[in-house]
Amino acid sequence: MNKKKKDFFYTRYLQKQIYFRKNAVVNALFNLEKYLFENFEFKQDIPTAYIKQKWIYDCINKNDYSNEISSQFRVFSERRLKKKILKLIDSFSEISDLSETKIFLQAFQKFNDQFNNLLSSESNNNFKTSIYFQIY
Repeated sequence: MNKKKKDFFYTRYLQKQIYFRKNAVVNALFNLEKYLFENFEFKQDIPTAYIKQKWIYDCINKNDYSNEISSQFRVFSERRLKKKILKLIDSFSEISDLSETKIFLQAFQKFNDQFNNLLSSESNNNFKTSIYFQIY
């Protein structure tokens, strides 16, 4: 993992500790974000990234929380957030490589908007994340 990703996830860790310490849904949402970003490299072979996204999508969709990775997302089905979370993963899978900058930014903005909507609906504050923070 490169230094920028480590810094990004450390910042998320601090945000969870400060703003969302007792919010299981937001913690799971940040963990999902981490999973998606860690398993998607803009230089990586797209089918590999797609398989990883499809796997976590299927785990959540089928309520299969039997492994270490998917078990941290059990709260999504318990809170009836499954449809929104699956849409979020679908939005992330629409993010293409950097060769088409406008399409990339539009897809990323869609993902970021859905991410922020979930944050707003599941927390008692106006915490928002920026597309530029996530791309960084």
